[in-house]
Amino acid sequence: MKTFTKQEILELYGQVTLGEISFSQMVEIMNKSASEADKPCVEDMPVRKFKKGDKAVLKSGYKKSDGLLYLTDFDRFIGNPLTIRGYTDTECVHFSDCPYIFEEEWLEPYEGLKKGDLAILWDDSKKYAIIRFYDRPDESEKCLRHKDNIEFSWANAIKFESKEQYERLINGEI
Repeated sequence: MKTFTKQEILELYGQVTLGEISFSQMVEIMNKSASEADKPCVEDMPVRKFKKGDKAVLKSGYKKSDGLLYLTDFDRFIGNPLTIRGYTDTECVHFSDCPYIFEEEWLEPYEGLKKGDLAILWDDSKKYAIIRFYDRPDESEKCLRHKDNIEFSWANAIKFESKEQYERLINGEI
């Protein structure tokens, strides 16, 4: 709601007393100005990082000490691509393949694995994850969806970022 300054009101009232406008016209001018102030303008609209159908991953840097609600179950989504379904009324992001909603700042765009990327690959147990060059997705398999550079198939693959990321993964922290 627009708030009028004392000067704006005095100027409008001055026009009424001089007979330039009627009192009802003054009220109409004030109502129009107030209603235009309520309409969102371009600067008020949030600039969203993602759109429907985009892929995003949960950042690995957020933990309980950040003061944000963090569930241990979130760890299983770190590094895994999630498909954006849209935004909630509170500007959180929700997904078609994840039961949780996250604030936008918890997410980063997913850059899919490409041939030649260093990747962490594993099947059932992260304890036995290895680091190899990624070759391609394996569409012929339902369970083993990734191929490495020596043609082995794997169930899971994420982009290798650091030695610490790899150690956290094999220790079950991710």
